Amino acid sequence: MSQTPPNPSPVPPPESSASWNLRSQVILCYVLFLMGWITGGFTTLIGFIIALVKRSDAKGTIWHGHFQNLTTVFFAMLALLLIAMFSFPIVLGAMLDSDLVWPFPAAVSLPILLWSVGVPVFLLWYLYRMIKGLKRALDDRAY
Repeated sequence: MSQTPPNPSPVPPPESSASWNLRSQVILCYVLFLMGWITGGFTTLIGFIIALVKRSDAKGTIWHGHFQNLTTVFFAMLALLLIAMFSFPIVLGAMLDSDLVWPFPAAVSLPILLWSVGVPVFLLWYLYRMIKGLKRALDDRAY
């Protein structure tokens, strides 16, 4: 009677280890983006660079949508930041000088509307996208 040797434990294919690596990088990026509110955006920039570099590596996997989400949110955040920075002097001037007569009331109302409505709505959108993406990444699902 010949005994067959026991099968060694299966070695995971390289694809699954690469997928695991992409998963951990996606989760890291989401955490860095969420920490960006505490660190003044520094960690968000690091997370964006990681997402930008790894986006091409993730093409054809479920992680590509996550990296795409992170880059989309970063560019939307950058656009809102630039608009808010350029409109801030107008809003501040309107608040500090109540006797100021503006030739066009829309010159003040649009930046004030942006700061009072747009920024909070964007914050909610940002948190929704980050928390939804992190939850889906933890569950091994595409964004």
